[in-house]
Amino acid sequence: MFNSLVSNIIYLFSSFTLLDAIDILLLTVFIYYILRFLKGKQANRILTGIIIIFLVDLLSAILKLNALNWVLNFVITYSIFGLIVIFSDEIKAYLASIGSTFPFKKKETASAESIEAIVDATEELVRRRIGALILFEKKQPLEDYIERGKIIDAKITKELIVSLFYPNNPLHDGCIIIKENRIAAASVILPLPESVVEKRANYGTRHLAAISITRQTDCIAMVVSEETGIISIAKNGTLTRNYTLKALKELLNKELKKQ
Repeated sequence: MFNSLVSNIIYLFSSFTLLDAIDILLLTVFIYYILRFLKGKQANRILTGIIIIFLVDLLSAILKLNALNWVLNFVITYSIFGLIVIFSDEIKAYLASIGSTFPFKKKETASAESIEAIVDATEELVRRRIGALILFEKKQPLEDYIERGKIIDAKITKELIVSLFYPNNPLHDGCIIIKENRIAAASVILPLPESVVEKRANYGTRHLAAISITRQTDCIAMVVSEETGIISIAKNGTLTRNYTLKALKELLNKELKKQ
């Protein structure tokens, strides 16, 4: 029996071609990107449910439970279209983020000097209890959102950031977008999430917008609450509160500077 097993293994590898290797590699890459998309998302739990339905469907086919098998096949067929609709924004954002990795050139969103100015501005905003929302573009372009606001295209300075969010400034509503070491636009109005889950978590409009935009793109969003002065960071659709200025500076240096 052992010799037969060894013979089968040797035969398998002897018939293994370069095309087979490429086939396996491409399949591995495909599975990797699918799992990376599902990681930490609600889709992960939905996928678990779909797998269970497939297993029950397979069992019903084996046991010839025709009625149950027919219903499950119907559910599976139309669930695929439903999932595409439900996760259309996430799918578009993920495909765009994959496309934005070519060519493999890393952009610097903010220099060390600019990050220092951003942190100093944040400190002033917190002290004055001025609400703010700042987006930092990464690999995925934010041109569609930039065009919705007022084009600034100015050097990043503490004074400019604070003045843009000052309540009497006509551009204080919305957010500012930082792109390639410049303040690209101000007064950008962002879409809010359709899900009521975040809305029930007592988040303000800025926080909801930060969650929504980071769910659709790979940007980082910083929020300063005008009620509490608390600094929050949204990334990949997840909001983390109570950032210190030191932690904020470390995060920005890690995420925005060219590696």
